Amino acid sequence: MSPRRPRSLPPEPVPVEDPARVLHRARRRVGHIGLPLLVLIGMAGWRGVQRIIDPDDRTLASARAHRYRSDVLHGPRGDILAADGTVLATSVLTPQVSVDPTTLRSNVWKRAAARVEAELGRPPTRDEIVARFERDLSEIVRTVAGLLDASVADVDAAVRAPGHFVRLARDVHPAISRRLEALDYLKLGVKVEDAYKRYYPQGTLAGQLLGFVNDDGYGVQGVERFHDDALRGAEVSINEPRSAWLDGKRARVDRDSLRGATVQLTIHPGVQRAAERALEDAVVRHAAVRASAAVIEVGTGRVLALANAPAFNPNRFDGDFQRSDNFAVSGSVEPGSVLKPFTYALALQARVTRPGELLDTTSPWRLHGHSIHDTHPEPRMTSLEMVQKSSNIGAGKLAHRVGADRFMQGLIGFGFGEFSGVETAGERSGTRHPTSGVGPVELATVAFGHGITATPIQLASAAATLGHGGVRIRPWLVASVRDASGVRRVGRPLETGAVVAADVAVEALRAMEAVVDVGGTGTRARVEGYRVGGKTGTAEKPSAQGYDRNAHYATFVGLGPLPDAAIAIAVVVDEPTREGRMGGQVAAPVFADIVAAALPALGIPPTYSPDPDAIVADIPDLAPAGPGPIVVAWEGEAWRLPDLRGRALRDALAGLQGTGITVDVHGAGQIVEQRPVAGAALAPGGRLALRLEAP
Repeated sequence: MSPRRPRSLPPEPVPVEDPARVLHRARRRVGHIGLPLLVLIGMAGWRGVQRIIDPDDRTLASARAHRYRSDVLHGPRGDILAADGTVLATSVLTPQVSVDPTTLRSNVWKRAAARVEAELGRPPTRDEIVARFERDLSEIVRTVAGLLDASVADVDAAVRAPGHFVRLARDVHPAISRRLEALDYLKLGVKVEDAYKRYYPQGTLAGQLLGFVNDDGYGVQGVERFHDDALRGAEVSINEPRSAWLDGKRARVDRDSLRGATVQLTIHPGVQRAAERALEDAVVRHAAVRASAAVIEVGTGRVLALANAPAFNPNRFDGDFQRSDNFAVSGSVEPGSVLKPFTYALALQARVTRPGELLDTTSPWRLHGHSIHDTHPEPRMTSLEMVQKSSNIGAGKLAHRVGADRFMQGLIGFGFGEFSGVETAGERSGTRHPTSGVGPVELATVAFGHGITATPIQLASAAATLGHGGVRIRPWLVASVRDASGVRRVGRPLETGAVVAADVAVEALRAMEAVVDVGGTGTRARVEGYRVGGKTGTAEKPSAQGYDRNAHYATFVGLGPLPDAAIAIAVVVDEPTREGRMGGQVAAPVFADIVAAALPALGIPPTYSPDPDAIVADIPDLAPAGPGPIVVAWEGEAWRLPDLRGRALRDALAGLQGTGITVDVHGAGQIVEQRPVAGAALAPGGRLALRLEAP
């Protein structure tokens, strides 16, 4: 008998909760959760209102970063002009081209997908989009590379690089940039941005004086550096919607309105060019390390030239800072005997000598255990002859009469040991002994230019002081600084006071004129048609062991035309090693060449006719030969060439000395042909070709 199955029990009744209680509990839960949510929403809303009404800097920066693109635009540098308006430095528009690779690829992909879908009439597959993308991207690469004359591989690598910026080219010609802008690539991610390159239209003219600009647009050396703040263009920050950048609808900013100030110099291009040409010839002829010259207008202090050789082209800086150095203001050298005219002037001013007084110049002069010698000793000579014949002993004795304090103070008055004030970078002040405590030996050696250093600009300024009646005018280089709002400032002469009396200055100039006359040390400084005066100097270069007897500075300081000098010139040739090393052999002819070209360029015609026999007779290597001297006549703006055929070369060179004409010699013997021909006019700085054959 099967067991009986138990009977199922009826289900227990489910309790039914009061609906009112359920509703009450639900409301409580909603209140517990909803109220904090409402509070949070209210706080967030209030914070949003606060940020709208008074946003903080971080909020604004974040919003701008997402919606706008910022850029800083730099205006072009201002021009540098010569005294006559010749442009020495300017900034030319040379745009640069870059690409935003990530944006470009994204835009090209979207465009490729849209084009394929339009062509097929259906949604394209990924492979179809990739094929069209690669074709479109390759077309962009080839077109851009062709316009920029760049490698296709380099441009392809750039557009496939990560990031948002790769520069494709600098200094792009504006015509090329306009062709790029005409394409639709700017909407995709290729960018053409205005940029400026510094350009020096005159090439090497005044290269060291101007300096140059680095890749970041900052001036390096010279005027570019000294006046960098004025020359550098203004900066403006722009914020534009990113869509404007991508659609090529950027606002064009007139960068010329941001251009820097224009700096006009006192430099005379003709004088500057003549000085550079004469220095280059000297460096080549004498195998020198370098040479420099400073030319100052006596009556105003205007700097007409600061020249150096070898030449430097600021358009092509190759890293040689010595070549780009403006030695005319930075070359602190021992001047040697060119200091003697100033020693003479200070002795006359102190009334401790007179021009005709006979000095005991017996050589050697024993002084406190030291011996001072003269190169060409004479037992007695006048104070004026001390300058003319360059007596170290005479100069030292005159300085002792003046006294150390008074003598050193006088050198300060002439500008030695002080910055000249010319507004260009790199100037040195030179060195001198203090105004007190100078020993007797040091005082004597300073009197003839040893134990003191000076720059060419200082030497020229000191000479100009004698030419200006003993009153020093600070040399100045900047004629004006002008910007868009007008003239910022104008340069003008500044007299610093009388150093010596006017009659003393006249006597010093007479002594300097005697230097270039027969019997003086500077006869090669004579210039046909002009009275000039000057002083030669030769100084051994200092070394770690003292002085190097095999290395010299050859110097010449002079003025012309006398008696009312218009210009003062200082010439320094560093380490001449061939065809002489003395100042009279090396630097004096450079002075003559500069004067012969500079004075006509300044509108000062020749007015003086010295005895040509006397000029030639004092120059052994140009001794006269043949039927009388050759005379070259000045006619307004050029020299009238005589017939040189049948004459000896030395006759021709003697007659042409000081004209500023460069002679090219071909062959040997007598002159049989000349170009230009006889009777032609040839300006200073021109070239005369002579063909010689054996008689």
